[in-house]
Amino acid sequence: MVQSSANVLDRSPFLSATGGVILKITYGYDVQDSNDPLVNIAEAAVGGFSQASVPGAWLVDIFPVRESESQLMANSLLTHATPQVRYVPDWMPGATFKVKAAQWRDAHMQLLNVPFNMVEEQMVSTS
Repeated sequence: MVQSSANVLDRSPFLSATGGVILKITYGYDVQDSNDPLVNIAEAAVGGFSQASVPGAWLVDIFPVRESESQLMANSLLTHATPQVRYVPDWMPGATFKVKAAQWRDAHMQLLNVPFNMVEEQMVSTS
């Protein structure tokens, strides 16, 4: 059976097992089935990172407008060399990166908070 390369790693047993081992070691969580909610959260966060890291895929990669050179020299390079495309409206063509970034941020925050809160609740209930 031939599969497209995009679908080869989608919900493979290897990835689910790897996610299960990481969740067990880190949080003491046992993955229940192939559609486990914590594995789904992890896959969403990692998938967002994978999409975000494709070079040249987003407007901010192609058009990183920065402050003028004189302002950069007068101020700290690290604090003031911010891309100005962050001010592009969400509805503008080519600005889908803003909507996607918000979705990926939410997935990342879920990845951080959901397992942590689960362990915290378990610790409180066993005390």
